[in-house]
Amino acid sequence: MMADIEETVRGDPLFHPTLQLQRRSCLGLEDPKMKQILSKTKFVSLGSFCGVAQALQSLNLRGAAGPFDWMRSRCEGVTQLLATNFQDFMTMEAPITQACGSRVLPMAWGGSYWHHDIRDKEVQQTMERRKERFLTMSDEHIVFIRSVNCTDELRAIPNLFHALKARFPRSRVRLLVLVDYQDYLSEAVISELGGDVVFSLVSGRVWEAPIPMPEWDPLYMRKRMELEANAYAVSIAKAMRIWSGVGNFSLWPSLECYRQWVSPFTGPDPKLDGFRGRRLPRPRPAFQQISNPGEALFKVPAAYSRPLQATVNPLSTVPLKASSAAPLPVAALTRRERVVCLRVWKAARALRARPGGLVDETYRYILLTLQSAELSVGFSLCRYLGDLLLQKENLSAEADAFFRSAMTRRTRDDLAKPELGESVQRHARELLSKATVTDLQKHFESRIQQMRQEQLESAGEVRSLPPLEPMVLSRSLLRLAQGVRCKCDVGESRALFTRGADTMTLNIAVTASAMLARLSDGKTHHVDSLPCDDPVERVCVCNVLMRKGCLDLVASSHRGLASRLSPEGRDDKSDWRPQSAATQVSSTRCETNRQVSYLCSAELERFRQSFQQEAEQCLSRLKEAMTSTGLGPICQQFLEARKTDSEELHKLRSHIEELFRLNAQLRQQTLDLLSAKELERLHGNICNTCELMNRLLDKMQKERSSDLKSLANDTAVAASKIFVEMMHNEWSTLKETWHLWRHEESQRFLSFKEHLELLETRVVKNGEDMELQFAAQSRRMSELSQLQTESLRAQEQRILEKVSKFQDTMMEQLKPLEAIQRLEAKLELVAKDAAAGAAAARKPVAQGANEAHSGGTMAPRHSKPLQSTQHLQRVMGGTFFGMGLGTMLLPSLVMDTCFNLTYFNGTVGERLLVGCFGAQATLQGILLLSCRFRKRTWLYWGLGILPFVAFDVYACPWGPLPVLTWLGAAGDGLGNAIFLAACYLGYHRTEDDGETDAVASRKLE
Repeated sequence: MMADIEETVRGDPLFHPTLQLQRRSCLGLEDPKMKQILSKTKFVSLGSFCGVAQALQSLNLRGAAGPFDWMRSRCEGVTQLLATNFQDFMTMEAPITQACGSRVLPMAWGGSYWHHDIRDKEVQQTMERRKERFLTMSDEHIVFIRSVNCTDELRAIPNLFHALKARFPRSRVRLLVLVDYQDYLSEAVISELGGDVVFSLVSGRVWEAPIPMPEWDPLYMRKRMELEANAYAVSIAKAMRIWSGVGNFSLWPSLECYRQWVSPFTGPDPKLDGFRGRRLPRPRPAFQQISNPGEALFKVPAAYSRPLQATVNPLSTVPLKASSAAPLPVAALTRRERVVCLRVWKAARALRARPGGLVDETYRYILLTLQSAELSVGFSLCRYLGDLLLQKENLSAEADAFFRSAMTRRTRDDLAKPELGESVQRHARELLSKATVTDLQKHFESRIQQMRQEQLESAGEVRSLPPLEPMVLSRSLLRLAQGVRCKCDVGESRALFTRGADTMTLNIAVTASAMLARLSDGKTHHVDSLPCDDPVERVCVCNVLMRKGCLDLVASSHRGLASRLSPEGRDDKSDWRPQSAATQVSSTRCETNRQVSYLCSAELERFRQSFQQEAEQCLSRLKEAMTSTGLGPICQQFLEARKTDSEELHKLRSHIEELFRLNAQLRQQTLDLLSAKELERLHGNICNTCELMNRLLDKMQKERSSDLKSLANDTAVAASKIFVEMMHNEWSTLKETWHLWRHEESQRFLSFKEHLELLETRVVKNGEDMELQFAAQSRRMSELSQLQTESLRAQEQRILEKVSKFQDTMMEQLKPLEAIQRLEAKLELVAKDAAAGAAAARKPVAQGANEAHSGGTMAPRHSKPLQSTQHLQRVMGGTFFGMGLGTMLLPSLVMDTCFNLTYFNGTVGERLLVGCFGAQATLQGILLLSCRFRKRTWLYWGLGILPFVAFDVYACPWGPLPVLTWLGAAGDGLGNAIFLAACYLGYHRTEDDGETDAVASRKLE
């Protein structure tokens, strides 16, 4: 099972090297600097499911397999294994079978195996190797990636990180934490954990977006895992950019604050179930009135702090992204635990009946967060005191000089401690006498009026902008201009544009090279589809290229800006000449700056046109609700109350510190005149001044505490009434929806049951039909086999009759041959006698007699070889004739004894083929018996036997094609060897053809 999952991953087209390279290029991981960082970094998955390993595999960053790649695990269990050196890693509990049929093997430490059978010894050995490989890692940089099973698991991240650092002390350990089911996509760093731990939020649409297929389909989970791997890959790339020093992230003071800010979700137990999370409703803050209403209106957790916003929209739309900077709230100059906010919302989900079926819909909600730096008491007081100190006519010359110099000088020898303390008290009382609540209120109103006037002027400037020129938006269609060609490879910093004989070299950023390489194909592309990480950079580059005449705007999604640029309407000679790098860069910056206002206006116009109707409906409903419940006047009173929260008080303290720094800069030249002793004397005076300012704050807060208390009580009562009425009104609808859902589910179950019964009936009927067809087919096969057996017997009888007739005919033809052989024997005897007589007659002649004697003795010398060769012919001919005749008459016996039945089926055609081989052997035997071989005849015959010898070697039982049995190979091989030896002997014992003819002629003489 283990090899199957690894082989499946290696053979999955999702992880093809081409797609891996494309993902890395799109995410910026193929940059030279980033590639160098990745080459020195090892990536390890820590669970909690196999989505992390798939993400690493999709980026080609997953090296050797790890122990947590293809299993479920909980964070506490991984920390326990690291602390105990994987002590209980292989300890298994009782197996569990899921409802879907999956076999789950839970482990004692809190994990579970889904793709491996840990009971197999081979799997256990492999897991031991992975464990040892994990524990002995010694890379310079190690990045561990953990996907949390729920938001509560974030509390266990510090222990996990400390355990990893203790386990790998020689390596630079970094940890990436992935949080699913979120509404915002952002990365964060916690101050208390340091920059080596990055938290990345993953969109909830990965698991919640509809997929047009049933959940029990295997392709459904494959599609979910593909979406999850892509989302995790983006988070990995962002984390690597953060660690390389070029990424963006938000800084949070504590992990608990960050945990309460993220959208809560929970997941099933990793020991028993697979990963499939479920959103949880965000817990509402506990509204508890405190003893000092001037300090804060309500006590609520710090994580509920949000910027000022009052929105009415469905939860399905993405709200405005919150500030990336973590809130650092303070309730007073020395307190940092509380913030002030008020929320009234309803985010319950319900199933509503629609014509197309049940639809998962979300109620609308109202979010009111009454926080503003411009409306806070602390900020207003700081601005008011600052203006008082800057206006010299409000203070005496002595007080002005003292506030500018005495409070910040570190050494002052000319003033004694009592004198300096008296000066501080006197000038502080003078400042307090000038600061009144009425002047503070007037100062606040004038400042707000000035801010509104500036906003109106800015809005007028935006409205007075001239009509926008055609421009590129995020959904525009682009292509290269007519006659223009672009050459730019991925990773280059220059792009070459040509049109006819004109060329233009444009310096570009490396991040835009992939986009220009895509545009160089000359086809029409959506701006959103162009490969570029920064969407603003993508739009700006396209606008610059369009202004230079390199691109044509085919279509735009914005009606006010939609246009079609033709090549005739553009000056062909503009910008098409070589330019210097400085000129090109400056022109690019000018074009980019000109697009800022265009982009903002276009996007706002598109947003307004898209959601205008929905916004009008929401506003009308909101007005009706506020009118009926009286919430509008209450909110107006809250706005006028200028409620103070912790963040504004923190800003007050920072402004006071800035005031002190300003005084220090104004009199920096006198800082060296005071001694350390004089500086200690100022400590009490400074404390008195701070106490006076605190009294002033308390005085202003007490003036409004009663009003704020009554307003808070009225608002809480109104909010509770609204909530109760909304729940009462919706309860009947929810109940009806639930009954409707139950009725539809019961009907669906009954129809499904009927369908199953129909399928069962069809299966039984099909089984009976198949049994009948099988019986009929068996009868037909038996009849055909009987007919074939009878036909084979008849054919064999006919062949035997023909062979017997052929044998009788051959025997009759061999009788003249025997007579010829006897005649030849007599002729040989006559030749011998003639040779002997000739030798006796020529005996007196000296030289001629010797030659004649030698020639006369040739007859007996040649007679013996002729007899031996003829004997060999007879032996070979008889052997061929007998073997061929037996093969021709009994082909079945030859096939059963000499041939391997694996390669033969015993058909009639095969038997006829073997019989033909026997007929050929019989014909060869007849030729050997009836002909007289010469020397070259023996040579040709021996060469003809060599292929049969090669066939024996090739078809023997140990050969490449074991067609022959041991008996057949031995018999055929021995016969071929004997025949080859006979040909060799016949070749050497037979004289040359010319010499034989001469001898024969002399014999006849």
